Amino acid sequence: PSVDLFGTPVNRCVKINHLAKQNSMIIGRDMHRTVKKITDFAYEKIGSYAVNTRFAYPVYSVQKNSNII
Repeated sequence: PSVDLFGTPVNRCVKINHLAKQNSMIIGRDMHRTVKKITDFAYEKIGSYAVNTRFAYPVYSVQKNSNII
């Protein structure tokens, strides 16, 4: 299977980027599903991006856990 790194992923990133606070990082649902078990970071759902009238794409903020040095 091929992976599209330039089409949909980049377009979605541009569309959710406005939800990020200055000097912060956000990720979408697909990336969250991949990394959510990495305990070095905390993930918080901060909103969603409306893809169309029937579907909203969840967006998460990412922060390093405070107990990690």
